[in-house]
Amino acid sequence: MNELVIDVGEHDELSHNLNDRVTTNMKIQHTVANQVFLSIDGKETTYYTTSKTVEDFLYEQNIELTENDQLSLALDTNVNNQLEIAIDKAFQVTINDAGEKQQVWTTNSSVEELLNENNITLHELDKIKPKTTAELNGDTDIVITRVEKVTDVVEEEQDFPVVKRQDSSLEKGKEEIVAQGEPGVIEKHYEVVLENGEEVSRELVKEEVKQEGKEKIVAIGTKVNQTISTNNITSTNSSPKSASSSPKSSGSSEVVSRSGGGNEPKGKTLYMKATAYNWDCSSCDGRGLTATGYNLKANPNGVIAVDPSVIPLGTKVW
Repeated sequence: MNELVIDVGEHDELSHNLNDRVTTNMKIQHTVANQVFLSIDGKETTYYTTSKTVEDFLYEQNIELTENDQLSLALDTNVNNQLEIAIDKAFQVTINDAGEKQQVWTTNSSVEELLNENNITLHELDKIKPKTTAELNGDTDIVITRVEKVTDVVEEEQDFPVVKRQDSSLEKGKEEIVAQGEPGVIEKHYEVVLENGEEVSRELVKEEVKQEGKEKIVAIGTKVNQTISTNNITSTNSSPKSASSSPKSSGSSEVVSRSGGGNEPKGKTLYMKATAYNWDCSSCDGRGLTATGYNLKANPNGVIAVDPSVIPLGTKVW
């Protein structure tokens, strides 16, 4: 070999030993080794090989590939000097997308690349762990939370107000519904946040009155039945209360009856309005004298106004 100036490199392949005796018709095969740069998952190693193809080289180095691994060159690529080969070994990652799990093989280095590879789209409000910029490895589990905001419109009935009004024409202790109430309706707009379809928060953003409520009106009786006993007609003006006629009287309403008392003959029972006597009115003559001549200016108490056709003047009333 020295005679032919052939330099046999350390990694070259030679069909005979350098110390073998040369004979007639002897065939000597010399294969020069090529330098190969092999990178596996970013870690580069330099090799020297006499293999003809990439597949032969990987077999020679006991490097096995799985169906999910990524090889930068075709297996039948011829090996030449300073050939660069890159292998990305695939690993398995679990993706939990809104509760649905799937396991995928990947050789990508980041979460974002994995999502793109599997056509997984994130929306504006969605959450993901780890972040899309995080690096991947065989221990990475990806969790995606789907977030959406929706508007929930709820109609709520509002209790109607109850108004109680005194009614002098209704007996005391009795109640009567004058107007039935109707509930109002309010439309409430809520902003609801859902995570993976489950409600996690609710915020009231708007209220609208869809129907005004109508108040319930209840009449409360204030009318009191009073029994007024009357004696026989008398001409004296010294009775506790003396009946006298007058064109003007106050408006208080009472239920009264007329009957005899003591040993005197009993009269018939009457129901009427009893009013106070008023002499100081705009249409009165200002003298303060009743029809029976009783002086109300001097003695303002003890006289009531009556209709003489019902209760005779001068009747004593208790």
